[in-house]
Amino acid sequence: MNRLEVMLNPKTVALIGATEKRGTVGRTILENLLQAKERKVFPVNPAREKVLDLESYPRITAVPEHVDLAVVATPARSVPEVVDECGQAGVEGVLMISGGFEEIGEEGKRLKTEVQRIRKKYGTRILGPNCLGFMRPALGLNASFLQVKPPPGDVAFLSQSRALGSAILDWAVAAGVGFSTIASLGSMVDVDFGDMIDFLGDDGTTRSILIYMERVGDARKFMSAARGFARRKPIVVLKPGRFGASAKAAHSLTGAMAIDDAVYDAAFRRAGAVRVREIGELFAAAEVLDSKRLPSGPRLAIVTSAGALGFMAADSLIHQDGELAELSQETVNQLDALLPPHWSKANPIDILGDATVDRFMNTVRLCLSDPAVDGVLVIYVPMDYAPSAQLAQALAEASKNTWKPVIAAWMGGKAVQQGKAILVENDIPVYENPEESVRAYLNMCSYKRNLDQLYETPHELPVHEAVPKERMKKLPTPTLTEGRTLLTEEASKELLTAYGIPVNAARRGRDPQEAMEGAAVGQMITEADYELILRAKKHKDFGTVILFGMGGAAGEFIKDFSIGLPPLNQTLAKMLIQETKVYKMLQGFRGKPAADLERLEQILVDFSNLIVDFPEIAEIDVDPLAVSNGIPFALGVRIVLDNDYVPGGRSNYPHLVIAPYPTKYIMPWQLSDGTKVLLRPIRPEDEPAEREMLSTLSEETIRTRFFSSIKTITHDWLILLCNVDYDRHIAIVAETRETKKIVGVARLILNADATSGELAVLVHDNFQKKGLGTKFIKILIGIARERGLESVQAQFLVDNENIRKVFKRLGFTTRWLVSDVSEAVLKLKEQGEKSSSPS
Repeated sequence: MNRLEVMLNPKTVALIGATEKRGTVGRTILENLLQAKERKVFPVNPAREKVLDLESYPRITAVPEHVDLAVVATPARSVPEVVDECGQAGVEGVLMISGGFEEIGEEGKRLKTEVQRIRKKYGTRILGPNCLGFMRPALGLNASFLQVKPPPGDVAFLSQSRALGSAILDWAVAAGVGFSTIASLGSMVDVDFGDMIDFLGDDGTTRSILIYMERVGDARKFMSAARGFARRKPIVVLKPGRFGASAKAAHSLTGAMAIDDAVYDAAFRRAGAVRVREIGELFAAAEVLDSKRLPSGPRLAIVTSAGALGFMAADSLIHQDGELAELSQETVNQLDALLPPHWSKANPIDILGDATVDRFMNTVRLCLSDPAVDGVLVIYVPMDYAPSAQLAQALAEASKNTWKPVIAAWMGGKAVQQGKAILVENDIPVYENPEESVRAYLNMCSYKRNLDQLYETPHELPVHEAVPKERMKKLPTPTLTEGRTLLTEEASKELLTAYGIPVNAARRGRDPQEAMEGAAVGQMITEADYELILRAKKHKDFGTVILFGMGGAAGEFIKDFSIGLPPLNQTLAKMLIQETKVYKMLQGFRGKPAADLERLEQILVDFSNLIVDFPEIAEIDVDPLAVSNGIPFALGVRIVLDNDYVPGGRSNYPHLVIAPYPTKYIMPWQLSDGTKVLLRPIRPEDEPAEREMLSTLSEETIRTRFFSSIKTITHDWLILLCNVDYDRHIAIVAETRETKKIVGVARLILNADATSGELAVLVHDNFQKKGLGTKFIKILIGIARERGLESVQAQFLVDNENIRKVFKRLGFTTRWLVSDVSEAVLKLKEQGEKSSSPS
């Protein structure tokens, strides 16, 4: 286990600042810790020999056993010294309850900086400061000063704010919510949301992760962790700042238009997380998003025997940008034959007040079978002809035979409780009113859409399209050396042109012929059908972001824009365009020709590639991006350089929170038999080729790689193999140059601390014993060294003598692990050793 895991599952706990004084934080925490009988608790207080009949120690270094977790509840000024002593004692993790740091001013900031310096010195993990602590109800562990006792469950709750975290927890406990973990992160001097998502993602007791967030902390770590686990475990975020004073105080992205909150929205979508607006919705979303039946789209059919409630649900759906399903004519005809003459004839489907269980269920089944329907909402009020429990049971049975989600609004107090219990027992989300049901359905839609978007992993420019970057990077140099940050118009347009973005030639004026040609373009510009904006700017948390939307005076008034995080591929560019209101206009408006949307998508991708390649750019403004006769082109461009950018850091992409496709690992190679292959990082588009390779492996090769047989190769499994986060998972494939078939793949998966990594190698039967496996391992070792890992390890079957010889030849040490599995380990960071690049 890494240090964070040990810290959150401690066998020994020391409380620094323990006291017997009633009403104090030190006593409350100690009493809470003592409830976990199987853990050893050591009070630390130099002024007392005993605390609550436990022997007390003057300092942490005097505790006679190794301490997994030290809880610090002392004044802020003493904390740096205490943390230093914890580091000396080898404590795995420190929980800093203490307040009085950056929230109080400059002295507090100095203390925080000192704590961070000490933490790095020893590698100790720190949760806090200025936090409530954490709880693991299933383990009986309460390392906090909270006195509530939440029941064990499968929901993890993370909060930044002490006060709001406590209030939300009180609300949830009263509502009967059970928890796997509750953690207050406070000022996040070390452990942040990304760390906790990594921990909870591998925690078998956690099914969903709920977050109250005020700021993201390490945005790149958050995005990487969330993207890694969002498909397996729903992540729901409640973040204030949409409206009111908080929104007014938010930093602006482009003048008065794009605000900080919209950037967070875009980041959550890209991470596969769902953002909610209310505390109640936070926990309600956790229930529905864990469902195996997620809607493929927003089209909802509403079935009710109370017409007014159906219209209320429809109003709520439309108000929240949902979509009423338009029933097919075939379904309408079948309903005509089934229902009384006075039914509503449309969606919402009012089956009238004398509806029986059979009438309800026949209607629901027709809706579920209609291709134009993505999900069904059933609204029920107590009725003599359709008893609550009987209808609920029939609905539960019907839902088992469909992949479409069924949700319910069961209204009526005690009269419907039995029916609601049946629905809950059968995993049908049920709510007390139509509005809550609609909101839940739209959260399901949002979650599914985010997941679909999540696995469209972007990449840098393909090799054959690559721009001569070194030449282009010389363009900004004179500007910065001359003390200017604004790139000249000529250089700006040259940069856009190099990346394939068409620019108005009339304003370049290179030569008479070009000016003449440009004059024609200039004439088109005066008659532009649509004016758009395309901008990029560095955000304080999420690095460079892209803004696309309606331009001109109308755009400033309507504030129609969408925000995306680079890198973009064509699918992500398309989504960015479709999220704006101007998208409908671009398909043809008031007799104007439609824009060439495919070309517009390509411009956004090219724009994204430019951003990826130039971290020294602070801001780009293509204004307007005009569309004339369907053709988009840049009419004007303004590029501002980042005076604070310092090249040569550890990351080549300090301005991005999502790692782009690492083209530097692409290399041609030749097997020992002369077969030419291309070694390159895996792409999402490789899923069919990966499936073909896996499906043609021998049973023995499958057994030695996966330690068991594989019966089915599912799409979800292939997504995990092909859609990887290049920050934490590098997969290199070998592709034959002639047939373009994948014949092998090697993986390096970093652990959560990014101090070590797991290697895995697979070579197709027809290409084994030709040097590919050894080459794969050498490449991964080079990547691990480049990323500063301390070691790499790999597990293999004891009887796999071939791979054992390879590991031994490359300097690994091997040991028997468990049963028929051995482990090979290579230490990478010896004293004085320098890192090397992949080779």
